[in-house]
Amino acid sequence: MIRETTRPIARTLNISPAVLLPDSFIHRVGFYIRLYRFNTHYHTYAENVLRRSRKFVPLFKPLFEKYGFPWEVIWFIGVESSFNPNAISPAGAGGMFQFMPATAREYGLRVDEQSDERFYVMKAARAAAEYLKDLYLELGDMNLAFAAYNTGPNKVRRILKELPHIAERTFWELTAGDNALKTETREYLPQIYAMMTIARNDNARTLGIDVKDGPDTTDTHIVIINDTRRITPFKDSLTIKRILDLNPDLDTIEQLYREGYRNYPLRLPLNVAVHENKAVVVSKRLSPPPRRKKKKKRKPSFRARDVVERTIISPQDTLIYKVKRGNTLNMLARIFHSDVDALMKQNKLKFRSLRKNIRLRITPKVVLERIRYRIPHTARYTDLAQRFGVDFFDLKHINENKSATVAAGDTILVVRPYHGK
Repeated sequence: MIRETTRPIARTLNISPAVLLPDSFIHRVGFYIRLYRFNTHYHTYAENVLRRSRKFVPLFKPLFEKYGFPWEVIWFIGVESSFNPNAISPAGAGGMFQFMPATAREYGLRVDEQSDERFYVMKAARAAAEYLKDLYLELGDMNLAFAAYNTGPNKVRRILKELPHIAERTFWELTAGDNALKTETREYLPQIYAMMTIARNDNARTLGIDVKDGPDTTDTHIVIINDTRRITPFKDSLTIKRILDLNPDLDTIEQLYREGYRNYPLRLPLNVAVHENKAVVVSKRLSPPPRRKKKKKRKPSFRARDVVERTIISPQDTLIYKVKRGNTLNMLARIFHSDVDALMKQNKLKFRSLRKNIRLRITPKVVLERIRYRIPHTARYTDLAQRFGVDFFDLKHINENKSATVAAGDTILVVRPYHGK
């Protein structure tokens, strides 16, 4: 049952199932599955997670798949917050995705006295997918990315540096060794895989975890509510019952008004619509409400006057690059259109590891354009990468920037193939 769950996830990540979850650690996953089955507290928790997840999983699935993840990773939310949009941890992490304020701001969420977008469900979901992808690309391992999400990336980076051998660079080796990894984080992964296993197909019923059949969502639609406290309370008892059936994450209709969910996806019957955040019953004709035109976000445009420096590098030229933190030979070979063996030979390197601030000689195999560009307006790296036609992860790392955004007036380095434009 556990292996059947991890096999498709490993296939999507293009790794062996034994790397994702070694046989020697399956017993830890089995331990939590037994807890979810037989322990009263854990059993109730699992039922609540499955009940609340019904509405959110279909919304989050395409989002996480867009970022390249197997959709099953969504179940880490069940362990983080049990799909509770207003969850707050003792450490101060908030929202369904349990962001700390600093991390939330890094990924474009507003956290101040006027607004806290960690509790805006759909905005936080996008930020969580982007954050998890950054962790995965940096650490090169899904399990280490989960661990860094839970305990913070700095702690994982520090522990990895202390490892005596690179072959031990896996989450499972960290849990087996004597290091500063908290017990909560050590047990985090087994709980996620246990939740994935329970949620897969009919496993919950097989394991005796009561999951009622999902509501009939025919003739319904989802409305994103800016602030549920502004909804005019529903009066009709039949409408209230139907709304509660369609939204298993809600125990009572008062919970909707009291909690003040933000950017909240509320599933409603087609004959109930929300206009200007006031819920009203519309005509009995079952037709979907008119779609609002989305306000287009300003994408960063290229302005020639903001180019600070521009250099064309041919395959006959050799450039000097100062290594930044997080750079790898594979990354630099990809960015500068060279290959690892050529870089090692050209720089007389015996090992593939790179030290920060060393200078590498690089000869590209194609004509490159090297640009230093001053950002006219604050912009996200994802948009800038799309604008310049380069990889988002590579762009962040050659600029040694951990933030998701670049402030107006800052200068970034862009390296891309030259097409004579």
